[in-house]
Amino acid sequence: MKPTKNTHVSLTVPAFRTQATSARSEPAKPTKRLLLWFTLVELIVVITILAILGTIGFLSIGGYSSKARDSARTGDVAQLSKSLDLSVVTAGTYPVPDNAFAVTYSGGTVWNQWTAWPVVIQYFKGTIAGGGMNKKPVDPLKNSEYTYSSLAFGNAYQIKADYENDIPNPTAYGRNQIVPTASADAGNLTIAYVRGNYGGLAAKTVTGSVTYVLAIPSIITNSGTTAGNLLRIENNALSGTLLFNGKPLLNASAYNPNARANSGVVFSGNGGLPGSDANGQLTDLVAKLKLAYAGSDVASSSNVASLLSATGTGAMQSLGTAMVSNQLGGKVTTGGGGTPAVSIYPGCDTADIALANGQVWAACNAGATNANTGAVLAVCGDSPTDCYIAYRNSLGGLYQWGRNDDVAPQATPVTSLASAGTTSSTVGHVNFIKTNSVPHDWISTRNNNLWGGSSTTTSAGKYADQTAPNQVLMQWPCASGYHVPTIREWCDAASSINPSITLCSSTWQNDTTVVSKLKLSLSGKRYHSASYYENQGINGYYWSSSPFSDYGYHLNVSSIQVIPANNNYSHRADGFSVRCLKN
Repeated sequence: MKPTKNTHVSLTVPAFRTQATSARSEPAKPTKRLLLWFTLVELIVVITILAILGTIGFLSIGGYSSKARDSARTGDVAQLSKSLDLSVVTAGTYPVPDNAFAVTYSGGTVWNQWTAWPVVIQYFKGTIAGGGMNKKPVDPLKNSEYTYSSLAFGNAYQIKADYENDIPNPTAYGRNQIVPTASADAGNLTIAYVRGNYGGLAAKTVTGSVTYVLAIPSIITNSGTTAGNLLRIENNALSGTLLFNGKPLLNASAYNPNARANSGVVFSGNGGLPGSDANGQLTDLVAKLKLAYAGSDVASSSNVASLLSATGTGAMQSLGTAMVSNQLGGKVTTGGGGTPAVSIYPGCDTADIALANGQVWAACNAGATNANTGAVLAVCGDSPTDCYIAYRNSLGGLYQWGRNDDVAPQATPVTSLASAGTTSSTVGHVNFIKTNSVPHDWISTRNNNLWGGSSTTTSAGKYADQTAPNQVLMQWPCASGYHVPTIREWCDAASSINPSITLCSSTWQNDTTVVSKLKLSLSGKRYHSASYYENQGINGYYWSSSPFSDYGYHLNVSSIQVIPANNNYSHRADGFSVRCLKN
């Protein structure tokens, strides 16, 4: 076969004989050549396609790498969480973050935050052989430790990692749950992944003898505070810094405790957390927590939404009991049927009223058998007769300052002053003593200690501060275990119910909450000079045990205003209402 001038490689198909072929062969015939080659255009097209496929492949591999790193982060946080939960069984508490900064309120630490550095890892190893943790987990991209926070009071923590991909529908998994990695889709490099056993509602701190409970939805802040420093909540330090699962790192929650109802404080009091419903302390805590979160930008989160849906005394008691016992490190004593124990002022039909500051008030006025239901009574104004005589079972009696006799009944008033040395319970009759002579007192010689509060003022002096003999004097006309409040105790009550009220102000403050919370009635008063009944249906006047010059301090309320510490027009011969405070 002669070579051709064509330089392409030729393929020759050989010929084979079959068994049927005759022995005589035919002359061989030239085979047909198959010519194969690519043109320049075809080569360019192929190279272009390969380049495109390579780019797509590279980008796909990059996407899978970020998801793989997110998967590693999920595993690291889960391992840290497991180690923390195991170690607390042995050690009884969670470790403090290494070189942490403190988030504080009123000088007390609420939580500590920094990272899970080697000291924390060593803590695991020193408790239960690391809880299965062989090395320090770090972010696979940044090679940095994960953010870690733990409460200063109560066993709870949170851990944060930064995801490169979006966390889909984080509320479907809850703030403390692992989000399935397979559900992630490509997104920003700024998504927070937060896991932990913190309840997401409230945290406590202690300053001296005062315990505070604050509405805090997260204990992870992106404030950027350097280690060793602290953040003061009262300085608006948490505004726009709290991080939640699935939220952008650069768009933290705008929830700010200081801007919420009660300034974020839902309980404060001496002697620790409420150990029972203490006549409403637990329900009051839950009610204030609801006010703090209502309308906030975290109101739709699962934990807060469950809180806001709790209505009725039973549900709020149960929630308060669970929070104090399980989240805040307290212990609640329960009565029959597992409900929190409560107390009721003797003779009253309604349980006592507990405030967030720890005070427990009778729900009925002294001399009443029914709590004021808020029913609006006709305004009677000034009258020589008691327009509300038919309602005294809910309005209670009227008392001259330092005297234990109910002078509301329309018995004929007397003008003879009680003699010097007369005590609050030795007047000898129950008639109203009227006088038009200065200093307008029902006793001939002034005695500042008739109700035991002679040393108390707006700035100092509570029942617990008084001597035992004075505490005895402070009881009457209240039932055993209760006392006539000092003016400072009235001030503290008003400011606890409505923190916007100026403490111990002697001028009118706009407010409707003090009247409604304490079920105060607008019983008016009995005037010292004419024994007339005045301002019935307009004002309520409530004595304190604290004297002021020739007068007595008292709380003055109307339907829309309150004077926490009134010292005007409070002559000691006037007949005012008394509301008793539990010792």
